[in-house]
Parts: sequence; C-alpha cells; structure tokens
Amino acid sequence: MIVLYEHPLSPYSQKCKMALTEKGVSFELHLPEKFGTGATTDRGFIERNPRHEVPALVDGEVRIFDSPIS
Repeated sequence: MIVLYEHPLSPYSQKCKMALTEKGVSFELHLPEKFGTGATTDRGFIERNPRHEVPALVDGEVRIFDSPIS
C-alpha cells in the first residue's frame, strides 16, 4: 500500500492526492506527528524522509520526497 505523508494545507500534497485519485491508485494518508511545529517526532516519517517535508510518497522501499516531481 502506498503511503502519502501530507499536510492538508500543502498545495503539493493536494496535487499528489489528486493525481493518485485520478489514476485510481489506493493510498493511505498520514499527517506526521507535530508537523509544522519544528519538533516533528514521527519516527516513521523522519526515517523515510530525510528532508522532513511533505509530501513524501512511500511505496515499499521506494521513497519520493521532492515536491517538484510530485
């Protein structure tokens, strides 16, 4: 299952959600703990995304976390 780490106010996250939905791809949404506070403590998010930014798309071992390609 594809996991999309996102924030509801992020326009880049919105683009990713629209693209995945349009393509009929199943995905789970995750909002990283304390995202936006400067004190993100979500270990899964931090391990998968060294930039600590959203969106971050994870599909197994594949991780995409660069907004311009989203």
